[in-house]
Amino acid sequence: MESLQEDSVQWIELSERLLRKVQELECLMEEVRSDMEAYRAAREEWHIWHQEWKRVREVG
Repeated sequence: MESLQEDSVQWIELSERLLRKVQELECLMEEVRSDMEAYRAAREEWHIWHQEWKRVREVG
């Protein structure tokens, strides 16, 4: 039972870290929107982190 609780806590922590990274990248995209090259780079990284966050949420 303890293992399930530990797994649940770890999943929640991972999900929260991924969400913070997604939100951080969303803010960065807003800041660099006028610079399309920087925006595309931020958007690419955001997509990677967002996909991972969604994947972790589906597993949990």
